[in-house]
This record gives sequence, C-alpha cells and structure tokens, in this order.
Amino acid sequence: MQLSNFTGLLALEDFILLASGTESIENDTFKTLSTLKTLELWKNKLRQVPSALPANLEVLKLNDNAICALRGSEFEGLKNLKVLELKNNLISSLSPSMLSPLASLQSLMVDGNNIESVVGPLSLPHLKYMSMENNQLHLIPGNVFTSLQNLQFLSFSGNFLTKIPINLPKSLLSLKMERNQLKVVRFRDMKHLENLSHLYL
Repeated sequence: MQLSNFTGLLALEDFILLASGTESIENDTFKTLSTLKTLELWKNKLRQVPSALPANLEVLKLNDNAICALRGSEFEGLKNLKVLELKNNLISSLSPSMLSPLASLQSLMVDGNNIESVVGPLSLPHLKYMSMENNQLHLIPGNVFTSLQNLQFLSFSGNFLTKIPINLPKSLLSLKMERNQLKVVRFRDMKHLENLSHLYL
C-alpha cells in the first residue's frame, strides 16, 4: 500500500481493510489524510505499525497481524487517539516510552500477544479500559498504575499471575483475573477499591 493510493481523497474519515493479505505500508501513506478518524487494518500480515499517521486519528485497530514490537515514534503526534487495539499480534513487552505520545487514549486492548513484561508507570491519564488477556504475564509491577487514575475496566485473564496486582487505582469498576495461577487472594490488598462492582476470579 502506498501514498498514491489515496491521492485526492481529501474528505476520507474511515478506512477499513480486512483480510487483504497486506504485508507492508509505505512511509507517509496516510499522512495527507487530515480528516481520517478511523483506521482499521485487521487480519493482514503487517509487521509494524504504519508510520506518520494523521494527527486527527481517533481509532486505530491493527488486530490479527504480525506486529512484533511497538516504538513511541510510531504514535508520535497522535494526541487525539482514543482507541488502540493490537489484539493477536506478536508483541512481547509494553513500556511507557511506547505509549507516552497517546495523551487522550481511553481504551487499550492488547489481548492474545506474547507480552511477558509491563514496565511502569504507564502515563495514560485518560485510560478507562485496558485488556491484556491471554498473554505471558507472570508479574505486574506496582508502579504500572500510578498514572492510571481514571481506569475503570481492567482484565488480566489468561496469564500466569500468582497474585492480584497491588496499587490498583481506586477508580476500578471491574477486575478480571480468571485463568491465571492465583493461589491466595488477599482482600486487604483491594479494600481501597470502593467502586469495584465486578471481580472475576
């Protein structure tokens, strides 16, 4: 896919390309689409996040590809992005530097990857929904949630966690921990979660 494919499409708001077998996207392909708000490239063969995405983008869904790593430079300038989905890729880690440009992000879904570690704190002050189901997580550092004070829905189902993460944000309404290796649940570690209405074990 290349820049010439989109010449003249000055009012394009949504672009969705599913199961097309696309393997690569040239640099700056979407850069001139200043009105683009939704970009969905599901079930393709992409190995990285497209570069130089337009600043007005609000929804980016790259599920079911072959993306191995995330770099902060790929998200540079995406201050309006609210939804990021990278389910069923080959990502092995998450760190603040990867996601820090996404100041408005509200939903992050990275289910079905190979994520073994999360480095905190994740600086996503508007994040409400985070799902990391079916990864390879054994431990969640306590500082991951320091800047996630608006998080309401959190799922770590289908990992290898042996205990419930500490320092969970008070704003949580729902916590999913099914299909892990929990042996002991200490409710005193969760007594500050006065808004929690759903706990899945």
